[in-house]
Order: sequence, then structure tokens, then C-alpha cells
Amino acid sequence: MPSELPTPAQLREKILEVLTPITEGALQPLDDALGGVLASDVVAEIFVPPTDNASMDGVAVVHRDLLAAAGELPLGGVVAAGAPPQALPPSSASIIYTGAVIPQGADTVIPLEEYDLGDQLMRVRDLARIKAGANIRRRGEDVRPGDVVLRRGSRLRPQDLGLCASIGLGEVALLRPVRVALLTTGNELTEPGVAPSAGALFDSNTPMVAALARSLGAEVVWRQRVRDTARETEAALESAAAAADLVVSTGGVSVGGADCVRDAVALLGEVLHWRVALKPGKPLAFGKVGTTPWLGLPGNPTSALVTFLLFAAPLIRGLQGRGEAFPQPQKIQAGFLRDGSQKREEFLRAALVDGRAELHQQQGSGVLSAAVWGDALVRVPAGHAVAYGDLVDAWTYPELLW
Repeated sequence: MPSELPTPAQLREKILEVLTPITEGALQPLDDALGGVLASDVVAEIFVPPTDNASMDGVAVVHRDLLAAAGELPLGGVVAAGAPPQALPPSSASIIYTGAVIPQGADTVIPLEEYDLGDQLMRVRDLARIKAGANIRRRGEDVRPGDVVLRRGSRLRPQDLGLCASIGLGEVALLRPVRVALLTTGNELTEPGVAPSAGALFDSNTPMVAALARSLGAEVVWRQRVRDTARETEAALESAAAAADLVVSTGGVSVGGADCVRDAVALLGEVLHWRVALKPGKPLAFGKVGTTPWLGLPGNPTSALVTFLLFAAPLIRGLQGRGEAFPQPQKIQAGFLRDGSQKREEFLRAALVDGRAELHQQQGSGVLSAAVWGDALVRVPAGHAVAYGDLVDAWTYPELLW
């Protein structure tokens, strides 16, 4: 029987309900705006393109004149890209280059491969192939004044920056980055690059979670590794909450004797939710340290990765004021079996190969190499059987981190 705990989607919705998005912003040059989040709509004030222009090299003609002359017209000049507008001489053809303003009176551009030149004449090879109005980019066919070209809350991609530049913007108003504080717990953890003592494990969560946050455009402003003591945990949480918009911890939220993060949060603020019907990642917790949102991820590396993607990433997007906190899945054929006995919703480490989702043979919460092997997470609901070829929900890691 499926668990009575909330599903990941249900818990994500509850978490997002209590967020207050960031509103502070500042103008940034386009060169520095990649990955930033817009603080306001971007509205065009000009036409793009500003005039009718040639979409390819060729000759500009009046189609009616071309028909009257049986496809042969004298050359009447050259129109270069960037040159001011000019008139087309009567009953003639002007050589024109890509991007050049269409001469006044012309209504068609004939591409190079459709005509021959000789004796100051242009002869069309096949008149029937030449259509009136062809090969002209019309004024405003891309953007018109008053068009909202990008919405507030959009995270800027390279093509978005190009669109901003096309309407003449040298800078855009961006929200400041979300400030994230990272707290990693565990007596057994030691810094990578340092010789470990007996029984120690290298801390993989801190660099991984910091990189995940930065991938979403957040700024990691504070990070600390603490031992499993109540006093040290409480002091670290207070410092983290004072520095950040969001505190993310790993470890210390289960039911073990050394798991003291959840109790510390309850003392300093409130624990709003604990545990979710998810594998891996059941002991996830959410609450507030003072007034600062806190998300407690499990300590096992794969559980930390999966729960960050499912909950911390939407939290950061919510604080950024983005329109869609969690991306829609793609549907892909299953290259695996599930018998339906799973009691919690599973997010499995998979590789998308030739239109199918293939699973890594090890799905344990400590097997981080499975996430490196694959490129996606695949969702299987609790109690849901999966046969080969069934359609399942899948998200690639880039989709989950944009």
C-alpha cells in the first residue's frame, strides 16, 4: 500500500506556498546578465527589423516589371547592407546584399542561384519560380513596439540576451541572486584533499550542493561543516539564517541519536514538514530558522542530490519569482521493469538511450556514481507497475537545474 506521507509534488506545493519572492534588483550590462532573472518585463520600443530588408544576396525587383520584361531587366545599381534607403530605378533590378534595406518600389528579391548576369542585364533562369514578395524580411515581423518580448521572472539564456540586444538594450533589470547558506553535518566527514582519519568519509555533499545552487543562479554566501552536537548545530543555523535567504542543510534530519538538526530548527524557529513519500529522500524536512526558510536534505549523497533537484531547486526558483518552479517532464519509453510493490514514489537514476530510459543497476542512496553514469531522473509512482515500453516521466539534469 502506498505511503500516507505527502508525495513529492504535494510537499513541493506546500513549501512554495510559504515563500516570499525577492524583489530587489539592479541594472546589469548584457555581458553580465546570462543566467540572471528579470526584475521586470522587457518591452520593445522599436520595430525589428526596423525596415523591410533582404533575407539573402540577390537582386531587388518589382515583380510586375519582371513579368512584363519576360524575366530580363537592366541592372540599376547596388544596395549594400547598412546603406541608407534609396529608390529603385524604373523597370530595373538592383543588386542587393543580405540585410540591406529594400529599395523604394521594389517588392521581391531574387536569390543569386535563380538568375544570370551579363551585359548589364539580369536574366531569370525560370520565371515561373519567382514569387512576388519572396526573400524579404518585413518591418516588424519579429518584434513591434509595445511587444512584451520577455516576462518578469524569466531566467536569461543566450538567445534571450540576443533578443534584448536586437531591440537596442545594453542592460537589463535583474533581481539580485538568491543568497544560500549551506550547513553540512556529520562527525564522520572530512575535507576532500586532506588525509582522512580512521572511520572518516570525505564530504561530497558540500561541494555538490554548492555547485547545484550556483547552477540555478544562486549565490552561496555561507558554508560550514558542523559536528553532531546540539550546541554547535544551533549556533551554525543562527549564523546561516542571518546571512541568507535560504538555509540548506544536509544530514541530521532522520531519527538517529546523532540527528539533531531538526530539533535545533524547532528550537530556533519551526519545522513545518518532515518526511515525504519518496525514495531516495524520505527524511526530508522543511521549516524556518527565525524567519529564514530552511530545507533539510538527507545526508546520503544521492538522496541529497535527488531532494535538492526536487525541492531546493524549486525553492530557489520560487524565491527568484520565476513563473514555473518545477519543469514539466518529458515522456519516454521505459527500458526497465517495476512490479508495483514500491510503497513510495521513486526517482531513479537513468540514462536516456535511443528513446528509452535505461536504469543504472545500483539505485542505492549512497551510490553517487549512478548519477554520473546517467543523465536523467525517471519517476515511478508508488504502487505503479512499469513494463518495457511504457511511457514514464523523465527529467534530464540540465532541465532540473535551469
